[in-house]
Amino acid sequence: MTEWINVEDRLPETRSQVHGPEDKRSSLLLLYSEKHGIVIGYLDEVDSNHYDWIVVQLEDYFLLKDITHWTPLPESPEELKRKENFKNND
Repeated sequence: MTEWINVEDRLPETRSQVHGPEDKRSSLLLLYSEKHGIVIGYLDEVDSNHYDWIVVQLEDYFLLKDITHWTPLPESPEELKRKENFKNND
């Protein structure tokens, strides 16, 4: 079961990107907006007091202000299989 995290409770971790340490983003996430439903996107930390939710749609990106919840993307079947094989070889 997916645990949705309220943005008022906690924001996802961000990491510096290739473009420089001032460019911090989260990994891709599932985001929830009452208006748009579930979308895929990430948190873009503009500075320590400001961030944007960026939604990825095919080759387009757009900003949403009304994200209320987020959760990490589930692991792919390939990743789950790799972990299971690693576990069985211990």
